[in-house]
Amino acid sequence: MNAESLHKLLTRQLRRHFGSLEAVPSELYPFLKVVDQAYQQADEERGLMERSLETVSAELAERLQRIAAVTEELRKANSELVEALGQVKALSGLIPICAHCKKVRDDQGYWNAVESFIGERSDARFSHSICQSCGPKLYGDVWAEVSAEMMPP
Repeated sequence: MNAESLHKLLTRQLRRHFGSLEAVPSELYPFLKVVDQAYQQADEERGLMERSLETVSAELAERLQRIAAVTEELRKANSELVEALGQVKALSGLIPICAHCKKVRDDQGYWNAVESFIGERSDARFSHSICQSCGPKLYGDVWAEVSAEMMPP
C-alpha cells in the first residue's frame, strides 16, 4: 500500500492503528480503496460547500449593506417627516362662526376676525379681494366700470 495514493487522514489512521502502512493486511486493500474514495469525495464536497458558503456569505454581506443603507434612508425620511409634522398646523372640529359678521369665537369666548383665527392656528395667509356678488353692493356703478377695465378682453 502506497502512502502517496491514500488520503492523508486515512493514512494517519492506518499508521496509528497498525504502526505502519506495510503492516496493513492485504485483505483490507479493497475495503481501504473504497474508504479512500469516500474520503476524496468528502474533500470535494467540502470544497464545494466552502465555495458555496463563501458565495452566500458575500451575498448576505452585500444585502446587509443594502439593508443598512435603506434603513438609514428611511430613518432620515422618517426624521424629516416627524419634523414636518411638527410644523403642520391643522384646524379640525367645529368652528363657531357668527352667521352675520363671520367672526369666529375662540376657546376663551372672544370673537375674532376669521383671518386672525385661522392665521393663528395654521400657516395660511390671506389676501383680500372683493367677489363679483359683493362688488356691486358695495360700490354700485363704480364697480361695473372698474371690473370692466380689469377683465381681459
